[in-house]
Amino acid sequence: MLYLTPIFEVWRKQGYVTLPDGRTRRRLWEPDPLDVCFCGGPRRFAECCKEEVDRKALNQHARRAATASDLAAVEKYARADLAQYVIWVRQHTAPTMNSAPGLHREFADMDVLALEGFVKEVWRSQNANGTEDAFVAQMRQLARTIGVPKISVRLIALASEWFFRAGRIEEGILELDSLGNLRQVEDALALTIAARFCDLDNRAGEETLRRAASVALCKEERWAAELALAKRLLRRNAKQEALKLADKIYAEASEPDGFAGAVAEASLLRWRITRAQNDFESAMVLSAETPTVVAMQAR
Repeated sequence: MLYLTPIFEVWRKQGYVTLPDGRTRRRLWEPDPLDVCFCGGPRRFAECCKEEVDRKALNQHARRAATASDLAAVEKYARADLAQYVIWVRQHTAPTMNSAPGLHREFADMDVLALEGFVKEVWRSQNANGTEDAFVAQMRQLARTIGVPKISVRLIALASEWFFRAGRIEEGILELDSLGNLRQVEDALALTIAARFCDLDNRAGEETLRRAASVALCKEERWAAELALAKRLLRRNAKQEALKLADKIYAEASEPDGFAGAVAEASLLRWRITRAQNDFESAMVLSAETPTVVAMQAR
Protein backbone atom coordinates (compact mmCIF):
# COMPACT_ATOMS: atom_id res chain seq x y z
CA MET A 1 0.00 0.00 0.00
CA LEU A 2 2.97 2.36 0.37
CA TYR A 3 3.05 2.99 -3.39
CA LEU A 4 -0.43 4.54 -3.07
CA THR A 5 0.75 7.18 -0.58
CA PRO A 6 1.55 9.86 -3.21
CA ILE A 7 -1.80 9.22 -4.86
CA PHE A 8 -3.69 9.68 -1.61
CA GLU A 9 -1.66 12.82 -0.93
CA VAL A 10 -2.67 14.37 -4.25
CA TRP A 11 -6.32 13.46 -3.69
CA ARG A 12 -6.14 14.98 -0.21
CA LYS A 13 -4.72 18.24 -1.54
CA GLN A 14 -7.14 18.57 -4.40
CA GLY A 15 -10.16 17.43 -2.39
CA TYR A 16 -9.98 19.97 0.45
CA VAL A 17 -9.25 23.65 0.92
CA THR A 18 -7.94 25.21 4.17
CA LEU A 19 -10.00 28.12 5.48
CA PRO A 20 -8.45 31.20 7.23
CA ASP A 21 -9.46 29.82 10.64
CA GLY A 22 -7.56 26.59 9.97
CA ARG A 23 -10.59 24.43 9.29
CA THR A 24 -10.79 22.39 6.06
CA ARG A 25 -13.67 22.26 3.65
CA ARG A 26 -14.30 19.64 1.01
CA ARG A 27 -13.99 21.01 -2.52
CA LEU A 28 -14.15 17.87 -4.62
CA TRP A 29 -16.03 18.47 -7.86
CA GLU A 30 -19.54 17.06 -7.79
CA PRO A 31 -21.81 16.50 -10.79
CA ASP A 32 -24.67 18.92 -11.28
CA PRO A 33 -28.01 17.11 -11.70
CA LEU A 34 -28.83 19.59 -14.48
CA ASP A 35 -25.68 18.77 -16.48
CA VAL A 36 -25.96 16.68 -19.63
CA CYS A 37 -25.62 13.11 -18.40
CA PHE A 38 -22.13 11.74 -17.89
CA CYS A 39 -22.95 8.64 -19.94
CA GLY A 40 -22.88 10.99 -22.94
CA GLY A 41 -26.61 10.76 -23.54
CA PRO A 42 -28.75 13.76 -24.45
CA ARG A 43 -30.79 13.92 -21.23
CA ARG A 44 -29.86 15.67 -18.01
CA PHE A 45 -27.97 13.66 -15.39
CA ALA A 46 -30.95 13.79 -12.97
CA GLU A 47 -33.24 12.36 -15.65
CA CYS A 48 -30.83 9.72 -16.93
CA CYS A 49 -28.23 7.96 -14.78
CA LYS A 50 -28.20 9.77 -11.43
CA GLU A 51 -30.49 7.35 -9.65
CA GLU A 52 -28.41 4.34 -10.65
CA VAL A 53 -25.09 6.09 -9.98
CA ASP A 54 -26.32 6.95 -6.48
CA ARG A 55 -27.05 3.26 -5.90
CA LYS A 56 -23.38 2.31 -5.87
CA ALA A 57 -24.03 -0.75 -3.70
CA LEU A 58 -25.81 -2.54 -6.54
CA ASN A 59 -23.24 -5.10 -7.66
CA GLN A 60 -22.65 -5.46 -11.41
CA HIS A 61 -23.04 -9.24 -11.26
CA ALA A 62 -26.39 -8.83 -9.52
CA ARG A 63 -27.39 -6.35 -12.19
CA ARG A 64 -26.55 -8.78 -14.97
CA ALA A 65 -28.43 -11.62 -13.26
CA ALA A 66 -31.49 -9.42 -12.76
CA THR A 67 -31.51 -8.09 -16.32
CA ALA A 68 -30.46 -11.12 -18.33
CA SER A 69 -33.59 -10.96 -20.48
CA ASP A 70 -34.28 -7.22 -20.23
CA LEU A 71 -32.15 -5.54 -22.90
CA ALA A 72 -33.34 -2.05 -22.00
CA ALA A 73 -32.24 -2.56 -18.40
CA VAL A 74 -28.88 -3.96 -19.52
CA GLU A 75 -28.24 -0.77 -21.50
CA LYS A 76 -29.47 1.40 -18.63
CA TYR A 77 -27.02 -0.15 -16.19
CA ALA A 78 -24.16 -0.10 -18.70
CA ARG A 79 -24.71 3.62 -19.22
CA ALA A 80 -24.84 4.20 -15.46
CA ASP A 81 -21.52 2.37 -14.99
CA LEU A 82 -19.98 4.54 -17.70
CA ALA A 83 -21.39 7.71 -16.13
CA GLN A 84 -20.02 6.74 -12.73
CA TYR A 85 -16.51 6.25 -14.13
CA VAL A 86 -16.63 9.53 -16.05
CA ILE A 87 -17.53 11.27 -12.78
CA TRP A 88 -14.56 9.53 -11.14
CA VAL A 89 -12.26 10.88 -13.87
CA ARG A 90 -13.65 14.39 -13.45
CA GLN A 91 -13.13 14.20 -9.68
CA HIS A 92 -9.70 12.57 -9.48
CA THR A 93 -7.82 12.49 -12.77
CA ALA A 94 -8.71 15.81 -14.38
CA PRO A 95 -7.58 17.93 -11.37
CA THR A 96 -4.14 16.30 -11.30
CA MET A 97 -3.37 17.76 -14.74
CA ASN A 98 -1.95 20.88 -13.11
CA SER A 99 -1.26 19.77 -9.54
CA ALA A 100 0.70 16.57 -10.32
CA PRO A 101 1.52 16.15 -14.05
CA GLY A 102 3.48 12.92 -13.62
CA LEU A 103 0.74 11.29 -11.60
CA HIS A 104 -1.82 12.65 -14.06
CA ARG A 105 -0.16 10.76 -16.91
CA GLU A 106 -0.31 7.52 -14.90
CA PHE A 107 -3.96 8.08 -14.01
CA ALA A 108 -4.87 8.98 -17.59
CA ASP A 109 -3.20 5.85 -18.98
CA MET A 110 -5.18 3.66 -16.58
CA ASP A 111 -8.39 5.58 -17.19
CA VAL A 112 -8.15 5.25 -20.98
CA LEU A 113 -8.21 1.45 -20.70
CA ALA A 114 -10.76 1.30 -17.91
CA LEU A 115 -13.11 3.76 -19.58
CA GLU A 116 -12.83 1.89 -22.88
CA GLY A 117 -14.06 -1.21 -21.07
CA PHE A 118 -17.17 0.62 -19.88
CA VAL A 119 -17.67 2.14 -23.33
CA LYS A 120 -17.51 -1.30 -24.96
CA GLU A 121 -20.20 -2.55 -22.54
CA VAL A 122 -22.45 0.31 -23.64
CA TRP A 123 -21.62 -0.46 -27.28
CA ARG A 124 -22.56 -4.13 -26.86
CA SER A 125 -25.78 -3.34 -24.98
CA GLN A 126 -26.84 -0.80 -27.60
CA ASN A 127 -26.07 -3.24 -30.40
CA ALA A 128 -28.28 -5.86 -28.73
CA ASN A 129 -30.98 -3.29 -28.00
CA GLY A 130 -31.09 -1.71 -31.46
CA THR A 131 -30.02 1.72 -30.18
CA GLU A 132 -26.45 1.72 -31.52
CA ASP A 133 -27.00 4.83 -33.64
CA ALA A 134 -26.69 6.88 -30.44
CA PHE A 135 -23.14 5.69 -29.82
CA VAL A 136 -21.13 8.23 -31.84
CA ALA A 137 -23.01 11.21 -30.38
CA GLN A 138 -22.28 9.85 -26.90
CA MET A 139 -18.56 9.56 -27.58
CA ARG A 140 -18.41 13.10 -28.97
CA GLN A 141 -20.26 14.47 -25.95
CA LEU A 142 -17.96 12.66 -23.51
CA ALA A 143 -14.86 13.79 -25.42
CA ARG A 144 -15.98 17.39 -24.93
CA THR A 145 -16.74 17.06 -21.23
CA ILE A 146 -14.31 14.50 -19.75
CA GLY A 147 -11.61 17.11 -19.03
CA VAL A 148 -8.62 14.89 -19.95
CA PRO A 149 -7.28 15.33 -23.52
CA LYS A 150 -5.72 11.87 -23.68
CA ILE A 151 -9.04 10.25 -22.87
CA SER A 152 -10.88 12.53 -25.32
CA VAL A 153 -8.65 11.26 -28.14
CA ARG A 154 -9.48 7.63 -27.29
CA LEU A 155 -13.21 8.40 -27.24
CA ILE A 156 -13.01 9.93 -30.71
CA ALA A 157 -11.01 6.89 -31.86
CA LEU A 158 -13.80 4.65 -30.57
CA ALA A 159 -16.37 6.75 -32.45
CA SER A 160 -14.36 6.36 -35.64
CA GLU A 161 -14.03 2.62 -35.03
CA TRP A 162 -17.83 2.41 -34.76
CA PHE A 163 -18.17 4.06 -38.20
CA PHE A 164 -15.67 1.65 -39.75
CA ARG A 165 -17.38 -1.40 -38.27
CA ALA A 166 -20.67 -0.08 -39.65
CA GLY A 167 -19.10 0.20 -43.10
CA ARG A 168 -19.31 4.00 -43.07
CA ILE A 169 -15.70 4.51 -44.09
CA GLU A 170 -15.79 8.17 -45.12
CA GLU A 171 -17.47 9.19 -41.87
CA GLY A 172 -14.90 7.21 -39.90
CA ILE A 173 -12.07 9.01 -41.68
CA LEU A 174 -13.70 12.39 -41.02
CA GLU A 175 -13.97 11.45 -37.34
CA LEU A 176 -10.23 10.72 -37.24
CA ASP A 177 -9.53 13.97 -39.10
CA SER A 178 -11.08 15.85 -36.19
CA LEU A 179 -8.02 14.82 -34.14
CA GLY A 180 -5.79 16.98 -36.36
CA ASN A 181 -2.29 16.11 -37.54
CA LEU A 182 -1.67 12.36 -37.12
CA ARG A 183 1.96 13.05 -36.26
CA GLN A 184 0.79 14.73 -33.07
CA VAL A 185 -1.64 11.97 -32.08
CA GLU A 186 -0.36 9.59 -29.40
CA ASP A 187 -3.20 7.10 -29.15
CA ALA A 188 -2.55 3.53 -30.28
CA LEU A 189 -6.13 2.81 -31.33
CA ALA A 190 -6.45 6.02 -33.36
CA LEU A 191 -3.12 5.43 -35.10
CA THR A 192 -3.83 1.77 -35.86
CA ILE A 193 -7.21 2.62 -37.34
CA ALA A 194 -5.72 5.51 -39.34
CA ALA A 195 -3.03 3.26 -40.82
CA ARG A 196 -5.70 0.86 -42.01
CA PHE A 197 -8.31 3.20 -43.42
CA CYS A 198 -6.64 6.51 -44.28
CA ASP A 199 -4.88 7.08 -47.59
CA LEU A 200 -1.29 6.60 -46.40
CA ASP A 201 1.59 5.40 -48.54
CA ASN A 202 3.67 2.42 -47.38
CA ARG A 203 6.25 4.49 -45.54
CA ALA A 204 3.69 6.68 -43.74
CA GLY A 205 1.51 3.70 -42.89
CA GLU A 206 4.39 1.73 -41.42
CA GLU A 207 5.64 4.74 -39.48
CA THR A 208 2.14 5.28 -38.09
CA LEU A 209 1.90 1.67 -36.92
CA ARG A 210 5.35 1.75 -35.33
CA ARG A 211 4.28 4.82 -33.39
CA ALA A 212 1.03 3.08 -32.43
CA ALA A 213 3.03 0.19 -30.97
CA SER A 214 5.35 2.58 -29.13
CA VAL A 215 2.49 4.47 -27.40
CA ALA A 216 0.32 1.41 -26.68
CA LEU A 217 -1.01 1.30 -23.12
CA CYS A 218 -1.09 -2.49 -22.86
CA LYS A 219 0.34 -5.55 -24.56
CA GLU A 220 -2.87 -6.26 -26.46
CA GLU A 221 -2.81 -2.79 -28.04
CA ARG A 222 0.85 -3.19 -28.98
CA TRP A 223 0.26 -6.62 -30.52
CA ALA A 224 -2.67 -5.26 -32.56
CA ALA A 225 -0.45 -2.50 -33.96
CA GLU A 226 2.45 -4.89 -34.63
CA LEU A 227 0.20 -7.43 -36.37
CA ALA A 228 -1.15 -4.65 -38.59
CA LEU A 229 2.42 -3.59 -39.30
CA ALA A 230 3.44 -7.16 -40.20
CA LYS A 231 0.54 -7.38 -42.66
CA ARG A 232 1.67 -4.14 -44.31
CA LEU A 233 5.21 -5.43 -44.55
CA LEU A 234 3.95 -8.62 -46.16
CA ARG A 235 1.94 -6.64 -48.72
CA ARG A 236 5.11 -4.95 -49.93
CA ASN A 237 6.90 -8.33 -49.88
CA ALA A 238 9.15 -7.58 -46.89
CA LYS A 239 8.64 -11.18 -45.79
CA GLN A 240 11.60 -11.60 -43.46
CA GLU A 241 10.74 -8.51 -41.44
CA ALA A 242 7.07 -9.51 -41.32
CA LEU A 243 7.97 -13.05 -40.22
CA LYS A 244 10.29 -11.77 -37.50
CA LEU A 245 7.50 -9.59 -36.14
CA ALA A 246 4.91 -12.39 -36.32
CA ASP A 247 7.25 -14.75 -34.43
CA LYS A 248 7.91 -12.09 -31.78
CA ILE A 249 4.20 -11.60 -31.17
CA TYR A 250 3.61 -15.36 -31.12
CA ALA A 251 6.30 -15.85 -28.47
CA GLU A 252 5.12 -12.98 -26.26
CA ALA A 253 1.42 -13.80 -26.53
CA SER A 254 2.10 -17.47 -25.71
CA GLU A 255 3.32 -16.54 -22.24
CA PRO A 256 1.01 -17.40 -19.29
CA ASP A 257 -0.24 -13.79 -19.16
CA GLY A 258 -0.58 -13.62 -22.94
CA PHE A 259 -3.60 -13.57 -25.20
CA ALA A 260 -4.85 -16.57 -27.19
CA GLY A 261 -6.32 -14.39 -29.93
CA ALA A 262 -2.94 -12.78 -30.64
CA VAL A 263 -1.25 -16.21 -30.66
CA ALA A 264 -3.73 -17.52 -33.21
CA GLU A 265 -3.55 -14.42 -35.40
CA ALA A 266 0.26 -14.44 -35.37
CA SER A 267 0.23 -18.13 -36.28
CA LEU A 268 -2.11 -17.54 -39.22
CA LEU A 269 0.05 -14.65 -40.37
CA ARG A 270 3.13 -16.85 -40.20
CA TRP A 271 1.47 -19.38 -42.51
CA ARG A 272 0.55 -16.61 -44.96
CA ILE A 273 4.25 -15.73 -45.09
CA THR A 274 5.83 -19.20 -45.20
CA ARG A 275 3.06 -21.28 -46.82
CA ALA A 276 4.56 -24.25 -44.98
CA GLN A 277 2.31 -27.25 -44.25
CA ASN A 278 3.20 -27.40 -40.55
CA ASP A 279 2.44 -23.68 -40.15
CA PHE A 280 -0.90 -24.24 -41.90
CA GLU A 281 -1.83 -27.08 -39.55
CA SER A 282 -0.83 -25.09 -36.48
CA ALA A 283 -2.76 -22.02 -37.68
CA MET A 284 -5.90 -24.09 -38.35
CA VAL A 285 -5.82 -25.66 -34.88
CA LEU A 286 -5.38 -22.32 -33.16
CA SER A 287 -7.96 -20.61 -35.38
CA ALA A 288 -10.50 -23.31 -34.57
CA GLU A 289 -9.94 -22.59 -30.88
CA THR A 290 -10.28 -18.85 -31.53
CA PRO A 291 -12.89 -18.53 -34.34
CA THR A 292 -12.78 -14.72 -34.58
CA VAL A 293 -9.17 -14.85 -35.75
CA VAL A 294 -10.02 -15.96 -39.29
CA ALA A 295 -12.33 -12.98 -39.70
CA MET A 296 -9.71 -10.63 -38.22
CA GLN A 297 -7.06 -11.84 -40.66
CA ALA A 298 -9.42 -11.49 -43.59
CA ARG A 299 -9.81 -7.75 -42.97
